[in-house]
This record gives sequence, C-alpha cells and structure tokens, in this order.
Amino acid sequence: MSSPGQPEYDIRNNHPWYPDARRARVAVDSAIGDAMLSGTDPQALCREKVPQEPYKGQETSFVSRNASADYPSTEGAFGLGIPLTECLKPAVKSRPDMQVQAFQELPQKTTKITLRINWPGKYEEYRSGQYIVKNAKGIISKAKLAEIVALEVQMIIRNQKLVVKDGAVVDPVWKLGDDGIRFEEIYLTEIRHVSKASLQPHFEIVRRT
Repeated sequence: MSSPGQPEYDIRNNHPWYPDARRARVAVDSAIGDAMLSGTDPQALCREKVPQEPYKGQETSFVSRNASADYPSTEGAFGLGIPLTECLKPAVKSRPDMQVQAFQELPQKTTKITLRINWPGKYEEYRSGQYIVKNAKGIISKAKLAEIVALEVQMIIRNQKLVVKDGAVVDPVWKLGDDGIRFEEIYLTEIRHVSKASLQPHFEIVRRT
C-alpha cells in the first residue's frame, strides 16, 4: 500500500495489456469447468486418433472372440491412451491394471505374435518380426504387450523402418521421426487381435510443438 505522501501506482494505465477483472474471472471459471487441465494433459494438448486400415490377413474367415485390450489414460484425461514412453517404465508395467491378462483366447503361457501397423501418410503396411512371448505367471499381460509395442515403434522411428508406397510422397502430417511425429508424442490406446497370430496396436498422438 502507498504511504500518505506517495501517489498510487496506476497499473491499468501503465500496463494496458493487464487483464481486467472480468477476463480474469472468465479464465478461472473456464479452468474450473475443464477440471483444471494441466499443460501436459492430452485433452489440453489436443489428442488425435491415428487412422489405420484394419489388418486383413489371408485367414479371411478369422473372427476373434477377444475384446480389444484397452489402455486407460495415465495423464488425467478421459478415455484411452498411455504414452509409449510410460510403457517402458517398471513403475507403470507393475501396476495391477497392467498385470491383467490381455486376451482370453490366446495361449496362456507361450505364444508367437506378430505386430501389424498401417500407419497413415502413404506408408506401406508394416509387419514386425515374430515375438515369442512367455510369462511365468501363466498369462500374457497387458504390460508385456504394451512393452513390445513401445519397443517396436521406437525401433521403427529410430531405424526409419516404414517404407513409402511406390510413387508416393510421405504426408508431412503423419511423417514419423525427428522432423515429424516423435516417439514421445505417441500414445497406445488399444491392441486388437486381428488374426490367429497377429495383433494390431492403435494409437493417438499429442503434437507438442
């Protein structure tokens, strides 16, 4: 507070950009209505679903009885999506909800699986090498599959494994790599059982630049 002999400092006239009381109040109301979204919350940063063509193998009659393995958000947003970076952390992998069985209709102790990814942007369909998955607890957990997906996507980006379709130019909106979508911007939302030995992970992205 100013002393009796000092003039008061007029913040409004000296700083015309300073928000008036009404604007400040609206901002607070908005924050309350949006449940105080943080600066890293996927809702605030605008999550985008990565569009993928469903994988269709040679087994045209294959119909999985498995529900998709869903991965709830770990950053306070509604819906699905766990960052691939989190899928590699022991603290996340050991969570009770990540240790549950991913699919009921897969062999419980050992199975061979291949990942199928149809990343958009004029890339060809991607097929991973075959993984032999073992689990001493007698189940193949959501954590184990999430780890496999994260490691595979990390390798795809690092080694530029996606192949561009003949005569096509990569769509910059969906380009993967340091000059495009980075590993830490990708979220795993679900994994689907798409053929006898194939799984197709689905993703969302959060563009942080």
